[in-house]
Amino acid sequence: MSSPTSTAPMALTSTAPAEAQAGELRLEGFLWEHSTEQVKGGTLRALHQALTTHDAQQVHALNPMWAPFYCPQCQRVYCVKHWRITPHFDDDFAGWYDSSHGVCPRGHRRLVDD
Repeated sequence: MSSPTSTAPMALTSTAPAEAQAGELRLEGFLWEHSTEQVKGGTLRALHQALTTHDAQQVHALNPMWAPFYCPQCQRVYCVKHWRITPHFDDDFAGWYDSSHGVCPRGHRRLVDD
């Protein structure tokens, strides 16, 4: 069962039904073309519920990296065009990507990719 959700131009998809023991979360189109992560057990069930009810706040509560488009201070979803994204690179390995921080339209800063 797939449950896409978001008002931003991206999709979160759980590829397993709510009663499954493991599934895959796929984030599409925010910072990268896509990324995937394995999700298991109770976390999968909670994620499935959050996706089904379009609850970005709950997705963020489960794992902030799963909802890079969500600002917990504003409690709002913004598309990537509205975030000011700053990539950070490793000091020890020149050019090696490390993480990105974003600032929402209201000026709240948060880690959006690690």
